[in-house]
Amino acid sequence: MFRRCVCFLLFTSVFKVASCWAVDADYVSVIQNLNFGTFIQTSENAQIVLDYNGAVSSSSGITLLKNGNEARLEYEAGRWSAAHRIYMPEDLSLTLNANGCSILIHNFSFSASSLYFIIAGATDEVSVGATLDIQGWCKGSNGSLVDTPFTATQIIAPTANLGYNVETANLQINFTIEEKISITNIQDLNFGSMMSPSSNSSVTISLDGQRLSTGGIYLMENASVTNGLFIIDGQIGRTVYINLPDKVLIYNEYGDTLTVDNFISNKGSSFVLDANSVDAYIGATLTVPRNAAEGNYSGTYTVTVSY
Repeated sequence: MFRRCVCFLLFTSVFKVASCWAVDADYVSVIQNLNFGTFIQTSENAQIVLDYNGAVSSSSGITLLKNGNEARLEYEAGRWSAAHRIYMPEDLSLTLNANGCSILIHNFSFSASSLYFIIAGATDEVSVGATLDIQGWCKGSNGSLVDTPFTATQIIAPTANLGYNVETANLQINFTIEEKISITNIQDLNFGSMMSPSSNSSVTISLDGQRLSTGGIYLMENASVTNGLFIIDGQIGRTVYINLPDKVLIYNEYGDTLTVDNFISNKGSSFVLDANSVDAYIGATLTVPRNAAEGNYSGTYTVTVSY
């Protein structure tokens, strides 16, 4: 009896599957895995329909950034010269619960509902498409499934006593969800000019750009005092989390340092986006010790936003 064994190992970001099968005559192998592409989710309920010809026939709640591709399977009839009939499966579905949402892969479609092999060793390909449905807001991540989404049944005819074989192909399903969120610096945080104090002092820039001081520091009049300003772009309805630094050091041209801390934002530590773009104002406090070294002090601070 002729037997064939095929072993393979697939690695994904979710889990890995090692598989081996042995068949008498007929077998199916994966030539190309199913990929829904790279996209941004713009609605809490979203869908991509990927045809078996690789085209996206419809999408809702999705901004497609990079096209994916259909899956391709190769079927082969081995040593039997009798007719071989292979039926495509029906009612397939896979579910992935990941990163705050539920993803359903279903409505698999095939370029052929069945295949017929007459000559021994004949091969043929079948293309596979599917529908991806999302419920809930997914956090941006790479998605991947390795599973057994279908079972192909080969019926060998006309000799009934040859029976049939049940063949399995492990099809990998991939997609990438990217976050639609960004932050852009529009205006620097500037404490302006001041005299070196005779006692420990502090200077605070409020969220509306006002400058206040404590201690014996003298604030010089100038027009350069500004609060920080960033623009946050994202998806309406998403909750944005803002991370501000605890403190940063600023330096003069001689290497002396001053400390800036107590950073605050008019958006707090989190807020819900009510527009695609919103302004975030930043305030902070500069600590100026007694007889601080003179010079032009500068430095950087980082504001991070995420869903």
